[in-house]
Amino acid sequence: MLGFLRSLSIRAIVTTTLACFALLIGIIAALGYTGTDMANQALEDRTQTATRIDLLRQIDRLSLKVFAHLEAYGKMSAVGLVGMVERQEQQAELRELLGTARTSLADFKAMPPFAREDGRQLLETVAGDLDETLAALDRQLQAWVEQDTGTYDQLEDEMIFKRGPKVARDLADTLAYLEAHGARQLADYHASLTAFAIIGGLALTVALLLLLALRAMLMGLVVRPVGEAAEHVQRLARADLSQAIPVGSGNEIGQLLGALREMQDSLVRIVGSVRAGSGSILVGAQQIAGGNADLSSRTEQQAASLEETAASMEELTATVKQNADNARQASALANDASGTAG
Repeated sequence: MLGFLRSLSIRAIVTTTLACFALLIGIIAALGYTGTDMANQALEDRTQTATRIDLLRQIDRLSLKVFAHLEAYGKMSAVGLVGMVERQEQQAELRELLGTARTSLADFKAMPPFAREDGRQLLETVAGDLDETLAALDRQLQAWVEQDTGTYDQLEDEMIFKRGPKVARDLADTLAYLEAHGARQLADYHASLTAFAIIGGLALTVALLLLLALRAMLMGLVVRPVGEAAEHVQRLARADLSQAIPVGSGNEIGQLLGALREMQDSLVRIVGSVRAGSGSILVGAQQIAGGNADLSSRTEQQAASLEETAASMEELTATVKQNADNARQASALANDASGTAG
């Protein structure tokens, strides 16, 4: 494994490491995006579930309120305690309550379809029950307004003994199902957050281990060889060519050490050539020095000979001068003799 790493180039190691970091960052970003999307979806589903529960409870509360008011108003009308004006006011109030209930029921029906089939059937069933209940309350209100006691009593009995228990039962089942579904959604959301946290932690751990491995590889394959290369360069600068330069890898640092070793070998050859040339120059200089010594000795001999020659020349010159003087004296004597002879 170490040999394989030493054969890899530094560029390949750094590129691979950066690619791994980019992959980990992408995984973490994808997890964050997925977690956020799931959180938003879970929040939306939870909000829809809570809205459905609130709407159902509001419709149930309004329908019960209308039924209770109708029952009270019916009893009061039976004993003549409700006048025409009060009847109109009560009618307007009850129709307003029924209108609010119908609006809430329309909002409930307009919500997105439920995901699970069993829950969708429950919601459709309870929506139909509430729709029929509001329609029955509307007919009962109209019978009360028209003082149709038979229809009013029939609708009241139907609400108390037949429709009311069924609606209450279906509504209770639906609310229990929605609350359980909301609890499951919340539990799934927390489980997803836990899973994402674990995966994110593992990704960060892998990134940390990769970072430590990269540091160890850079220290072993780059920093330490660069330091050794600097030491070799310093020895070469001090003209120390005695230590060999090992090449332990095939990456850029190994190429640098190989170049330094080739330079050291070249310097060794150059120094050897210079040393051999210096020996030749020394021999020639010694020979020249010997020749110069011989030439100096001969020059001294020639100088001595020249000095002897100069001395002889001086003696010769003195002799010549003396002969010249003798010649002049002879010439004078000859002239005197000639005069005497004349």
